[in-house]
Amino acid sequence: MPIPDDLLHAAVRLAGDDQDMLARIEAIVDGPRRAPPPVRYGDPAWHKLPADDPRRTEATRVAAECWRDNCSPGQIAIDLAGDLLERDHELARRVREASWDVCRAMG
Repeated sequence: MPIPDDLLHAAVRLAGDDQDMLARIEAIVDGPRRAPPPVRYGDPAWHKLPADDPRRTEATRVAAECWRDNCSPGQIAIDLAGDLLERDHELARRVREASWDVCRAMG
């Protein structure tokens, strides 16, 4: 996660002329940019990683959490209920519009 600009500027102001502190701030800011890019579980890049690569483990963890959070019977029921409610509202809107069209045509 990038450091907000206002926090970064405040840290640099506090460091002043302290070169050691400025170097540490620079290392923190530049650190994430040097990190290898994340991979998605199951992608060709994931399959090419060695088994002990932390990115492979992280991608597996993220995939497992997504599966747990989105594929449990309870979550599927919640998602389905939300979808059905949304479709019900859309159907009710269409019926209202059609009813007004019929009333205008008869009037």
